[in-house]
Amino acid sequence: MLVGEITHYILQPFQYTTTGEALQYKLRVLMNIYFIDKVNNVTLWSEPNFEGVQIYYNKSLDSTGMTEEEARDAIWDILAQKIFRRVFEVSGPRAYRRRRCRGE
Repeated sequence: MLVGEITHYILQPFQYTTTGEALQYKLRVLMNIYFIDKVNNVTLWSEPNFEGVQIYYNKSLDSTGMTEEEARDAIWDILAQKIFRRVFEVSGPRAYRRRRCRGE
C-alpha cells in the first residue's frame, strides 16, 4: 500500500511587475510517502520531503499563465510521475532482479 502525507504547501510570489503585483509564483508541495507491505505490516521504504515544484505566471496578468488551481493540478501530475518512478525503481521487477543478483 502506498501512503502519502502532505507536510508543506508553499505558495510564494517569485517575480513582480513594476507596480508590485505578483507576476510569477512558485508553488512547492512537500510530502512524506511510505510503501507498506500490508501482509507483513512492514514499511518497505519511506521517502521524507518528497517534493513537487511548479513555477508559473499569474494568469490574470499573463494569458499563457496558470491559476493556483491549475498549478496545483500540475503538481499532482508531477508528484504522481515521480512516485510511480520511485515505486518501480526501488521495488519493481528490475529492482527485485538486481537485489536477487546481488544475493539480497
